[in-house]
Amino acid sequence: MPHEPEPALVEFLKHAIRPGDIVLDVGAFVGIYAVLAARWSAPGGRVIAFEPTPSSAALARAHLAFNSLGPDRVRLVEAAVSDRATRATLHQYDASAMPYVNSLVSAVDTDAPAVTREVDVVTIDAVCRELGIVPSVIRMDVQGAEMHALDGARATIRAASKLSLVVEM
Repeated sequence: MPHEPEPALVEFLKHAIRPGDIVLDVGAFVGIYAVLAARWSAPGGRVIAFEPTPSSAALARAHLAFNSLGPDRVRLVEAAVSDRATRATLHQYDASAMPYVNSLVSAVDTDAPAVTREVDVVTIDAVCRELGIVPSVIRMDVQGAEMHALDGARATIRAASKLSLVVEM
């Protein structure tokens, strides 16, 4: 599944993700990077993908199924990621406008109106503790909420002996 708009990111991740790695895909959108990470981390690797937008999560589930990636390889967590577990307002933009800018913060790069909805919010630390995992790679694109998400990953980052962290800001 090539991702033409971000070839440098794809190339970096392709070399950073090794067989057996645990990868967190934070802001998974429709699952492109989750699918790629699952391929590159095979055999024995695992991907935890986080996506709070219901329509994007549904497309991600379809992409995972199409690529025969079950929950043993890719677990899709339908929640936003921040610095504390709670419920919060997701700003969701029309699919024909800019659905990839959905976030816990209002988008600054579009004038499109947002629909808001309440979503579950988790922390990376809590999910990693619950699953008993320490990631080797974290790819994060949460449209302006990155600092909050990183704040909720402090223990995980400290625990990782080897960690590649790619955060789009």
